[in-house]
Amino acid sequence: MVHEWKMSAVASSLLALVSLLLFSCQPPITPTTGGIVGHALFSGESDNSGITMSAESVDGSGKTLAVKQTFSMGIMTARAVAALCTTDANGAYSLTGLAAGTYTVYASSQNSLEKAVTTGVTVVAGKDVTAADLNLTPTGQISGKATLNGAASGNLGIVVYIAGTSYSAMTDDSGGYTISAVPASTGYVLVASTGNQGYDAAISTVNVTAGSITVPDPPLKLLPHVVVATTGSVSGTAHLNGAATGNTGIIVFLSGSSYITITGDSGSFSLAGVAPGSYTLVASKDTYVQQTSNITVTAGSAANAGTLNLASSTGSLSGTVSLSGIPSAGISVVLQGTMYSATTNNVGAFTLNSLAPGSYIILASKEGYGSATVGPVTVTSGNTANAGAIVLPNVLDVSTWLGCDGWIGSNDGAGLNARFDYPTGICTTNSFFIADTDNQIIRQVSLMGVVTTLAGSVNYTGGTDGTGGAARFYFPAGLATDGTNLYVADSYNHSIRKIVPATAVVTTIAGLSGTSGTANGTGGTARFYRPNGIAADSTNLYIADTYNHTIRKIVIATGVVTTLAGGASMAGSLDGTGLAARFNQPTGICTDGTNLYVTDLNNDCIRKVVISTGVVTTYAGALGASGIQDGIGNSARFSRPWGICTDGTNLYVTDMGNSTIRKINISSATVTTIAGIPGCSGDTDGMSNQARFHGPTGLVSFGSLYVLDSGSNTVRQIR
Repeated sequence: MVHEWKMSAVASSLLALVSLLLFSCQPPITPTTGGIVGHALFSGESDNSGITMSAESVDGSGKTLAVKQTFSMGIMTARAVAALCTTDANGAYSLTGLAAGTYTVYASSQNSLEKAVTTGVTVVAGKDVTAADLNLTPTGQISGKATLNGAASGNLGIVVYIAGTSYSAMTDDSGGYTISAVPASTGYVLVASTGNQGYDAAISTVNVTAGSITVPDPPLKLLPHVVVATTGSVSGTAHLNGAATGNTGIIVFLSGSSYITITGDSGSFSLAGVAPGSYTLVASKDTYVQQTSNITVTAGSAANAGTLNLASSTGSLSGTVSLSGIPSAGISVVLQGTMYSATTNNVGAFTLNSLAPGSYIILASKEGYGSATVGPVTVTSGNTANAGAIVLPNVLDVSTWLGCDGWIGSNDGAGLNARFDYPTGICTTNSFFIADTDNQIIRQVSLMGVVTTLAGSVNYTGGTDGTGGAARFYFPAGLATDGTNLYVADSYNHSIRKIVPATAVVTTIAGLSGTSGTANGTGGTARFYRPNGIAADSTNLYIADTYNHTIRKIVIATGVVTTLAGGASMAGSLDGTGLAARFNQPTGICTDGTNLYVTDLNNDCIRKVVISTGVVTTYAGALGASGIQDGIGNSARFSRPWGICTDGTNLYVTDMGNSTIRKINISSATVTTIAGIPGCSGDTDGMSNQARFHGPTGLVSFGSLYVLDSGSNTVRQIR
């Protein structure tokens, strides 16, 4: 059995060897065709199946499976197709059985425009060549009707197009149209138009879906064009002083436009072809007051302006002036800022004629009396304005109460025997307190005029707290009292000091001696920079932080310091709220309980600060406009105003640059000069309109007005 198995195995091996030798002697089979593979894709679509792929021989080789007809530019052509297939969902295709040669591959679909490979694809027998991907744009069709006002016929030649594209069609007689091969998209604007043939274009918004026909609903309907008036007109009359005739030559026009006409004798006028809108109609003629009217013009309508009556262009102003209530002759009456003037008659009456319409400030004055400012009084054409009864106050008396002009010293004493060295701050309760600045001390003055030294040591500077003469100051300036304690703006120590008058104990309540800065904070953590003015109410102190150009607030009970208005270290001249406002060396400050009034030294004006809101306005004078002029509010002028105080009804200001004392009525902001001669420095006592001052700074109202005449080293009394 073993031998039989071995014989069988040998026989099998020989048979396999013979078979192999016989097969290897056969000639090899040579491939004759190849194929093209690739992808055809719909742009923006996930399902790419069903795209028909075709290969067409460029050199005529290969077999023809089908003939494809195309129609372009009116010419029918036929193409020989060598291979056909369709894509799967991924867009993959395989064109097989292609003879070797060069082919153009096309992808087509009823849902898309056909697109061809731009370069030939070369097929090699026995291989599949990969062609470039073909991208197809999905398309659909728009088909519907566009008619002229809904007509069933006569609609031939209406152009229907998709706005912003080249897709268009033209209607047949019934209005039918079809736009084919439109890329699938939403929001197409479909327009039907006849050009300029009397119909307005019809517009519809359509969405095109691949492989579908979109029918606009409702159909496009072109309505007849309606001519709409685009202009209107204005008509009316313009009369001179109400006259029905004699109105020739009045110029009538619409302000800011070219529409203009001139009236005839009756004054009638008409402006045609006026574009719709709102206008100011103006009627004007020399020596008459121009009249205006607001007119609205609408297309196709005539606006009626009515009658514009032009009155004579001048008016008059009259009134009376008395001296301390007694009408008097010879009082000068001047309209501020003009050449108009008059003098009162024996009953104190005056009249100013031929005045141009407008508002005027009246200034009445007489030698030996104070002046009075009234206004503004408005003058209208053809009328007489009444200035009312103007009263000139008696001239006040100016005298030297303390110190001696030109004598510098530090002597305590009564009245003229006391001596000072450039005092700048003053306040009062039951006695007066004076910051004797260059002596570096605080003085106390009885109501009888007896001067003593309360705190500090003459000519010793420093920031030491202590009692009486042990304390030190460094150019103390402003003073204020809350009725119990005295507060000092210790300027060069950049701090705020408190003095208990009964004990003369001096402490520092805010700021750090000798250290300047802008920081807010509590007590010694706060910083100031040469504070000068200080005011107090029952709860707070208010500081004119001069070199920081700010207004600061200190809560007396806690010592908390905040900035109420102005930008730290930012000098300027801007009204505004809180930190947005700007000052330029605010120096003096006082309060009426609701507002603060500040002398803005380098801005030459008086500023008002609303305590509750921090709103800052220019109350009197004009920002940066130096001068000497009485008037109301911003028409007045100051020159380096320093100190300020109030009696509850009026403000009083030391106008240092003008060497005068000014009064401002709080309710009207009327500014008058009550003492001194502008620009004339000196130390003369006497009637207020003849007295002289030399660099007045601080002042206080206490029955009379007490003024620190710093350059004279005296305290002056005005009563």
